[in-house]
Amino acid sequence: PSAAATAPAPEARPASAQDEAATVMERLGLSTDSDRRRGEKEAIKTCLEQYQRMSAELVALRKELDELKATCDEQAVQVRQIVQEEVRSSFQKAFDKIGDVEAKVDRLQSQRRDSVDLEAAPPAALLEEPLKEVHSKIEAFDRRVETRLAKTEQAVIELSQKQAAAARREAAAVAAVHAAARKAAEQSSIKPVEEDLVGASSPGPRSEAHRVLDVDGDAKDQEVAPASSDGAGTAAAPAEPKLSKMSQEVSELLQASDKFELDETVWNGVLFVGSRYISCGDSLMVILLTLAAMFVQIIFLGITWYVFTVPQFDAGYLEHLEDWRVNVGHNYKYYDQLTLTSLTQRVCTPDQYVSEVSSGTSSIIGQVREYLGTAEGPSGGFLGGSDLKRVFNGPTLVKVAVLLWGLTVVKEVMTVWDLFRAVRVLPRTGTKLEKTEESLALTGLGRSRAMLVYSVLLFRAALAFVLGYLGVLFLCKFTISTGDILLNAVALEIVLNVDEALWIVVPSRLKKLVKSLEPLDSPPRCCKVSRQDGRPYFFFIFLVASLIFVQLYIVQDVVDQAEQAETTLCGGDTAFVYTMDPYYLVYASPSNPQNLSSEEVQSFAFRQAIYEMMFKDSVPTTVSSTGETEPLPLMAVTFAINGLTEVAIRSTWDSPQATAGLMAMVGTDCGDALTLPFAKRFMLQTAQNYGVVSDSVTLDDATCATFRHLCLRWPLARALCPITCGCAEPAGQLMLSAANYGCPKACMSNPTGAYRAELATFPCTQRTASELQTDSLWAGWASQVGGELDAVFDPAPFEPPCPNSNCTEMFLTLGCEVIPYWKDAVLPPPLNLAVDPCIGDWLNSWFMARPLASYCPETCGCTASNTSAPGWFDSHCSDQCSTTSR
Repeated sequence: PSAAATAPAPEARPASAQDEAATVMERLGLSTDSDRRRGEKEAIKTCLEQYQRMSAELVALRKELDELKATCDEQAVQVRQIVQEEVRSSFQKAFDKIGDVEAKVDRLQSQRRDSVDLEAAPPAALLEEPLKEVHSKIEAFDRRVETRLAKTEQAVIELSQKQAAAARREAAAVAAVHAAARKAAEQSSIKPVEEDLVGASSPGPRSEAHRVLDVDGDAKDQEVAPASSDGAGTAAAPAEPKLSKMSQEVSELLQASDKFELDETVWNGVLFVGSRYISCGDSLMVILLTLAAMFVQIIFLGITWYVFTVPQFDAGYLEHLEDWRVNVGHNYKYYDQLTLTSLTQRVCTPDQYVSEVSSGTSSIIGQVREYLGTAEGPSGGFLGGSDLKRVFNGPTLVKVAVLLWGLTVVKEVMTVWDLFRAVRVLPRTGTKLEKTEESLALTGLGRSRAMLVYSVLLFRAALAFVLGYLGVLFLCKFTISTGDILLNAVALEIVLNVDEALWIVVPSRLKKLVKSLEPLDSPPRCCKVSRQDGRPYFFFIFLVASLIFVQLYIVQDVVDQAEQAETTLCGGDTAFVYTMDPYYLVYASPSNPQNLSSEEVQSFAFRQAIYEMMFKDSVPTTVSSTGETEPLPLMAVTFAINGLTEVAIRSTWDSPQATAGLMAMVGTDCGDALTLPFAKRFMLQTAQNYGVVSDSVTLDDATCATFRHLCLRWPLARALCPITCGCAEPAGQLMLSAANYGCPKACMSNPTGAYRAELATFPCTQRTASELQTDSLWAGWASQVGGELDAVFDPAPFEPPCPNSNCTEMFLTLGCEVIPYWKDAVLPPPLNLAVDPCIGDWLNSWFMARPLASYCPETCGCTASNTSAPGWFDSHCSDQCSTTSR
């Protein structure tokens, strides 16, 4: 004060200058002295309030500590007695050791009396070193005793806490025993003795601090009588057995308050946005990451709503599939003559045929059948046959995926609810963290920050519900591919957990802060007494009801649509092809008129011929007449000049043109062409593949006579061996001798050929029907005609115009009268055909056979008595018939 009094007073600044300085400081954003003092006062006031609150808490803690100390007095006395006994015994051992040292010194003095100057070295000097060693050991022992006492006191405190918990558990057990005793007394009309039950359930002594708590947690000062050594005070055996230690621990855990541990997600970082525990940059980073997570999930929701919830097989897509089958699937343009199949057949049986086009449609069929479980499965093994695929199919996988997705959504909803409950009970005193022994505890949250957290939780809950519903539609409707269903389920979980993925870029300070937080306290979920959590039961019922709803109203619709798609593509008859003329009239035919099996089709040697063109070294070899090994001739014809043109021309040939081409290679119009090396090897290889010719027949041994027995059923045999098969005979065994069945057309049309030469000497007589019934040649013709007519009329919507639909019997019983009968039968609708079997015309281009004029000359007008026969009958009439009147 004296220095202050003697110090010169500062000169006063004019009032205008002070005002000007204050104005400048306000413009610059600087605080004046008054503002600074005001802020200091507020800070001091805040500190005083915190000090008062902490003082109150300290008083409460001291009170609790005094109670614990009072509780542990008795046990501490016992521990001190034990320690004192140990100290006393240790000191006794030390004194004994000192006595031993003194005795040893005496012995040394007696032994060295003559050589040692006792006055220069008194006995005390000899005892100095041993005594120092003993005192150091005593001091070390004292330190150990003090350490042990401190540990003992800590152990006593922990023991008292455990005893308090045990008291609560025992109180619950006592209550349970009381209830059981009352129930037994009510049933047996015996009044229970509560004091005995208490004594039986709690036989040990209790201190004042060990009060029994009731089920509600209220303290009851119930002293438990100690059990006397002579049995006084002990109760009779209780009606219910005492709770075991494990049961008591489980009961304590079940009755403990719920805890919620914060996950490492961006959402939980909002708890500390704008607080003093993280920097402004960290807060901005958390806000940006939270907005990014919201943006990603909202974008996915929009895409899922507009794209992924559209069913794959809607009405428009089914119409496209139907258009594909009508326009492409049965079009003759895509007919495969190697397999005798339509494109629809190849698409619908991808395991048997390879489709050169429409691979996408074939993939759809495979996915549909795999989804429905109708695809062919393994015939054996541990799981049995393909019938199990109707259980382990796409709909089952969808329901499992929906169940797993529902569990994921339920987990998110429960997490949101638990965090909401934990935040709701936090005091609204600002965001506060308190340091515990090894972690931090969140003890308060500001109102504005709590509202921000509630907003984020509301967004998470809404997102979980909306994404859960859209995810179910996504899994059920968007695709039927089993592999894609699994990938879609994984993608949904990734989108829902995008906040966890973004946690990797969260600032490290916030990561450490969230990781070091203790679990948040939350109130009991249901009731105070049992603390029963009813959410699992609710969500279980919800999931079961959801699965039933998904099966009935979503999955079943997808199954129906998939079945309709399969029916649209592969239902009905798939084994036919069609074409249209310029008037859009449709002409259809079975894709496999002869009903050949796939094995029979594959027995043709065309595959081997093509394979030899791909791999020349696969051609078999033979030993020539000179003894050299040389390859066999190729089964495929190659052209040295204009090869592409020749191949393109032959791709458009029909059967008569192909036969004429073979005859042209031989240099004749009707002759055996088995001299062609490629044709001979092809025919022999095919016959051996079918098993109709012995494998021992070699290429050099094979002739047309080798294949004579195949003339009735193999058009190639007629084309390569027309003379041997009887194509040029007026009465040969082959009824199907027309050009479209393999026989060269020139065999009958050439006026100087073998057919006309033999017809010149053929008798001009006609036998009766009864005589023809015993003729083996006529019976063979009847069988061939009947079989071909049945094949032609098989796909037709009406029966053939034969008596009792038996064309073979008609031909055999009517004899030559079958000619006028057949003319009249096919002339009216629905056939409207003008035919004449005399020249082999039975159904125009659908069925042309051997002319019957040579066998039925009178019916066909070859005799002189028939003057109305046209002149073009002469080419099939015998020269023995008189034709002068015609």
